[in-house]
Amino acid sequence: MQWRPKLQLRLLVPFIVLVSTSLLILFMALYNHQVAEQSLVNNRFELIKRTLALLKQEIEYNATQPNYINNSQRLLMSQSVDSNIQTLTLIDASGQIVLANRTAWKNSPASQQLPYFKTSKTTASSEEFTIDLAVDGHSIQAYMPLKLAPIKNSLRSRESGLLYMSYDLSRMKAALWQQTLYDGSLIWLITSILLLSLILILDKLITRPLARLAAFSQEVSQQQSGLQIKDDFVGEISKLAQILNHMSRQVSQSLKAISNQRENLEVTLHSIGDAVITTDDTGLVTRMNPVAEQLTGWYAYEARGLSLKTIFPIIDASTRATIPNPVDKVLATGETVYLTNHTTLIAKDGSEYQIADSAAPIRDAENKIIGMVLVFNDVTEAYQLRQAARNIQQQIESLFNDMQSMAVILNCDGTVTFTNNTPLKFRGITADDVLGKKLWNCPWFDYSSDLQGSIQNSCAQAAAGKQTTLDIQISNAQGEIVWIEYSIHPVVDEEGQVVQVLAEGRDISQRKQAEEALNASLQHIKLYREQTPLATIEWNMEFQIEDWNDAASKMFGYTLDEVKGRDANIIVPDSAKAEVNHVWDSAIHQSGGEININQNITKDGQLILCEWHNRSIVNQAGDVVGMASLVLDVTAEHQAQIALIKKEQEQREILNTLVEGIITVNDKGEVLSINPAAEQMFGYTNEEINGQNLSIIMPNYNFDNVDQYIENALTATTSDRLGRRREIIGLHKNKTTFPLQISAAELPPATDGTRRFIGSCNDLTESKLQQEHLQRTQKMDALGKIVGGIAHDYNNMLGVIIGYADLMAIKFQDIEGLDKYIGNISQAGERGRDLTKRMLAFSKQDTSQPEAVELHALLTEQKELLSKSITTLIKLEYKLCDSPWPLWLDAGELEDTLLNLAINAKYAMPNGGTLVLATHKRQLSFADARALGLAEGDYMELKVSDDGSGISEEFQNKIFDPFFTTKGSDGTGLGLSQAYGFMDRCGGTIRVNSTLGTGTTFSLYFPRYEGAIPYQVSLADKPAQSSVNAEKILIVDDEPALRELTREILTIAGYTVLIAGDANAALAILEKEAVDVMLSDIIMPKMNGYDLAKIVSEKYPGTKIQLASGYSSEQAINESQEKLHRNILRKPFRSSDLLNTIAELLETPNNVH
Repeated sequence: MQWRPKLQLRLLVPFIVLVSTSLLILFMALYNHQVAEQSLVNNRFELIKRTLALLKQEIEYNATQPNYINNSQRLLMSQSVDSNIQTLTLIDASGQIVLANRTAWKNSPASQQLPYFKTSKTTASSEEFTIDLAVDGHSIQAYMPLKLAPIKNSLRSRESGLLYMSYDLSRMKAALWQQTLYDGSLIWLITSILLLSLILILDKLITRPLARLAAFSQEVSQQQSGLQIKDDFVGEISKLAQILNHMSRQVSQSLKAISNQRENLEVTLHSIGDAVITTDDTGLVTRMNPVAEQLTGWYAYEARGLSLKTIFPIIDASTRATIPNPVDKVLATGETVYLTNHTTLIAKDGSEYQIADSAAPIRDAENKIIGMVLVFNDVTEAYQLRQAARNIQQQIESLFNDMQSMAVILNCDGTVTFTNNTPLKFRGITADDVLGKKLWNCPWFDYSSDLQGSIQNSCAQAAAGKQTTLDIQISNAQGEIVWIEYSIHPVVDEEGQVVQVLAEGRDISQRKQAEEALNASLQHIKLYREQTPLATIEWNMEFQIEDWNDAASKMFGYTLDEVKGRDANIIVPDSAKAEVNHVWDSAIHQSGGEININQNITKDGQLILCEWHNRSIVNQAGDVVGMASLVLDVTAEHQAQIALIKKEQEQREILNTLVEGIITVNDKGEVLSINPAAEQMFGYTNEEINGQNLSIIMPNYNFDNVDQYIENALTATTSDRLGRRREIIGLHKNKTTFPLQISAAELPPATDGTRRFIGSCNDLTESKLQQEHLQRTQKMDALGKIVGGIAHDYNNMLGVIIGYADLMAIKFQDIEGLDKYIGNISQAGERGRDLTKRMLAFSKQDTSQPEAVELHALLTEQKELLSKSITTLIKLEYKLCDSPWPLWLDAGELEDTLLNLAINAKYAMPNGGTLVLATHKRQLSFADARALGLAEGDYMELKVSDDGSGISEEFQNKIFDPFFTTKGSDGTGLGLSQAYGFMDRCGGTIRVNSTLGTGTTFSLYFPRYEGAIPYQVSLADKPAQSSVNAEKILIVDDEPALRELTREILTIAGYTVLIAGDANAALAILEKEAVDVMLSDIIMPKMNGYDLAKIVSEKYPGTKIQLASGYSSEQAINESQEKLHRNILRKPFRSSDLLNTIAELLETPNNVH
């Protein structure tokens, strides 16, 4: 019958698919034909409606025209061109055919000629177009009503008519049906070919592989040896083949595992220490292990097939009665059955064994009982031990009679089985009065029915395995009520089963009396706790509140009922929970936590700070059973402490930010603290100086006189007060000293009574320097004014000497030997002029002309001059930095300063040496600049160093004073004072550092100039003196000798000269005569040269003005006088200087002075 599955797979399924597909194609073709036919009808409906509508319009129009009948007939005949139009007629209201596409139908009734015409349409009053299919469904009947005005003897005598059309659809439907049949046949043919192709493919790819897999499955089910099929399939068939191969392997492995398990079960059954017997569902033995063979005396092959009752007879060890075999109950009920402890097995040879056994059903996968398993073991030895224990118990019961405590042994139901003599004597009864009775019904407890109920309940709990202890009152033989500690507990066997109950009792009357006394004491303690103002809290081991007093309620806002049994979280905020839990653990483990401070929260959400004093509660056994806490609200105290800390912090910050140094000392002169200002002042940190004696920073301060200072401070009139400021010497950590101003006051005593003092310190180094600088400046200013006045008069005299020497040289050139004298006179005059120049520079009366200067370029230009000035014995070295900053100063004054310093170095090194000029760029901080008396910023430092004899400390403070010199007659004492004044004018400073025998270094600090250095243009040589054209010159000077000298020089040069002794005389001359140039002194009585020049420039703009002076006052000048000030002719001047100046001035255009 192998052909049936092939028939189903190869033929039946494809046949069903083909039939189903054919039916589906047929249904779709019929449905499409119906849809197409309906669409055809709808299209024809629309066409007929449009055609009749057009005919209606034409006929209604022709009815009004001549020959309308013929025209209308032609219209109807023209529409008959469409062969599908069977009938097209015009019918009047009476049903007569008026016009038709067939002339034979004229004037005949429409009902006779037109089989599908509905006569009701001619009488209907509706004016709507009507169209519908004929009854046979092969033609369309259409009715179009007409409205015509009546005209006599014409068609229009009929007021209305009806256009009727019958349209044939049979040919169209036949053609449509033929097309449907053709399309359906074509689709069916294509589908059949595809299905046949698919059937062949499926046969090769699915049907035949499935047949192979089916045959393989049968082989696997028969052999079960892990047979494998070759995987040459595709797609899901390949996956199925893999699954069958895997299943074959799994079946093989499972069978092997089952075989192994069966062997293992046999081994286990024979190796187990208990006896095991199995039966079938009828109770016949199927297996038994060697232990069972040994106990029953039957071999397994002998017992197999016998009833379990035959090989397993059991009796009660006490009564020797036969015990029902468990096999019947297990197979009947399906429950597990356990035998009693007194079960005895009688073996085949008559031996007896005390056994403990259990029997359970064996079920199959459908939970159906298919047998039973019986497991038992030999407990003969244990049984004998129990018997011995029972004997011992009897001995123990005899001992109970000698006990002072009351002991009663009960069955589990509360029946008294034994009692010692003590409770009998106590109540005055005998054993017969209680044995066999329930314990709660015995005379001991007839004192109260409630007591009897409690005893009955305790017996029930003991029978259930629970121990109970009660303090109860019973009556004795004398009728007195006595306190008894009553306890009842179960007695269990080796299997944990309750077999008896033991009730004990002892007289605790004395203990109760002590407890009453203790309770009275505790009541006093409770009253104390409740009435104390301190909050007390008791905690259990779960950190839950057991009790607290009214003070705690007042503190936290909760009543005791609200918090009892609640944990600590009710009064501990989240932020403090971790800390509190740690304290709790420490207190419970007695490892700390006695005192702690943490935040707590009250009922209204307020945070308070509490101080907790905790103590664990320990019972007599030494076990911690809880904790007691005493709580103090320290919120106010904490806030006051915080306020104090803030105040101390504020005071500390004030001390730390003070510019003055603050020092605190005790009455022994030991330093307690210093502020940061003092740390910076003395160089010690607070940690370094703390505890040191005050003398390490104030060596000359007599601390022993502090008490005398305080005593003087307390007197009303003394001026020697402790707070008075004193100047002493301070000692820095680096062992340098500095002037120090200090004042002291006494602080409140310390907590230990030690007296404390506070002192404020001011470093006077800077103020001393400023004071010294101010004194030197004032001294130089005063001397400058004196020197300036002297220099003015001195210049006038020198001008006369030098001028007449020049005149003598001109007039007396022929006198032999006179030129030598004149030269000596001129040389002396030049030296005097140079001296006055120095004097004017020192007095700041000589005009300074600062400009942007590149220091290194200037030093390079001066190197040759400096080398010549210090002679060849001294080596000149330059050590210049990179990229120097520009400076703003008078280059000429810097050249003079360098020359003075070089000459001083030459005198310090008479035997030769080295003179070094070094430059450095310095960025001075506030502290460094302050020490030099400068402003913070960038500076160029020029160091002039020699290795000469050096300067003593005595002279170092005097070398910048005017006229101070160590060179005797070879020095003027103005060189360094001039350098000091120059550095002061350019905003810098000069410092000296010298050691005798080592050398001297002068450090010049120039402030950095932020502008740019202008490009220097070389000036051409001055033009030669121009020719004189007898120009008229007015000389104005209050010095007669100098005035006459000037007139003579200019007169000899060919100029016309007028003279005036003061400004008024000059103005009087100008009113009378016009002059080309006015040469005027500046310093004159009544009106100075600037004021005179202003008047002359305004009144006589054609007059050119030249000012001359040997002394420039500090008078303010305006912008128009600036050029006159810059071009001043300096006295004393040589005749050539005078003539060149006048010549240049005459060559300049007018109004340019």
